[in-house]
Amino acid sequence: MTVGAVFAGVGLLLVRTSALGGVHIAAIGVSLFLSGMVSTRWAAARWNMSPAAQRRWSLAFVVLAGLLTILFVVVNFASFGEAVVEEGTS
Repeated sequence: MTVGAVFAGVGLLLVRTSALGGVHIAAIGVSLFLSGMVSTRWAAARWNMSPAAQRRWSLAFVVLAGLLTILFVVVNFASFGEAVVEEGTS
């Protein structure tokens, strides 16, 4: 949960620099936070979840965070290309 909260906070700080990147990192953090939160006794009691349901939800949020991370890497890799230098006459 702590790692997720840190990622969400960093994502919110990055929104001023890059809105899409900041929201994307915050979404990864929220997914990690929810994965940890679902695994607590409080969540089990609050939503009447069995241990098997807790594991499934926790795994689902971890997979979502992983997919968002992969998507973040792919999008950032695609956006950094070689610089094109154009020569022209003025």
